[in-house]
Amino acid sequence: MFKKFMFLITIVLVGSLFIYSNTSFAKEANDEGTDLSLEDYNQLVDEGLIPDDITYEEWAEANDEALFDELEAPDVLLDTGDSDLSGIDTFAAKKTFTLKKGDILVSNGTSSKGLTGHAGIAISNRQILHIAGSGKKPQVVSVNTWQKNYGIIKGQRDGKTNTKVYRVNNSSAGKAGTWASNNYKGKNYKYGFTGSKTSKNPTYCSKIVWQAYNAQGKGKSFTGIIGPYQLPNKITGAKALGIM
Repeated sequence: MFKKFMFLITIVLVGSLFIYSNTSFAKEANDEGTDLSLEDYNQLVDEGLIPDDITYEEWAEANDEALFDELEAPDVLLDTGDSDLSGIDTFAAKKTFTLKKGDILVSNGTSSKGLTGHAGIAISNRQILHIAGSGKKPQVVSVNTWQKNYGIIKGQRDGKTNTKVYRVNNSSAGKAGTWASNNYKGKNYKYGFTGSKTSKNPTYCSKIVWQAYNAQGKGKSFTGIIGPYQLPNKITGAKALGIM
């Protein structure tokens, strides 16, 4: 009788620990602003932001925050000569780099509706093209504005935000930057995930970058949607350059 009683107690304790563990995980994910629940996915489908031919698994994979931590980024800091960057201590960078047309920017600094993280493409050494999220249109911003919203200037405030920069070291990079500018700059396109991989309206941040390189024959195939953190592995020749 005593053995049966102890067995039941053990089952209850294990069950309680399991429930607590899952509750803690859900709370942690919620605290970090991440919601990858099936309910959230279904809501996005109902709102028409995500087509129903993109599965929940594909959507969740594209939004895996762990992918950002797995992306390589050397201790090299973007040199802007900007006074706002004086006293930067988030990264112990010993070297610097300058931005070039076609550079690929991947940030953990924001989450748009339906997508975790953010991406943009440099169209010059001082300008970046992107689409900020739901309700926004494609736009061009300065390097300083990007860093304040998605880069290390914001990281000085929240202790975690930064942008990892990738470069394709051939003529495809400049051509990709030009393609992005010609096809998206000033366009009245909506934000969304419907349409084909090559359609431009609606569009989303990482799709723009992938399309720019795919037009140069450098885009690798993907299924469903392509998240910002997946970009470096879906563009042929993209190498980690530094942080900004």
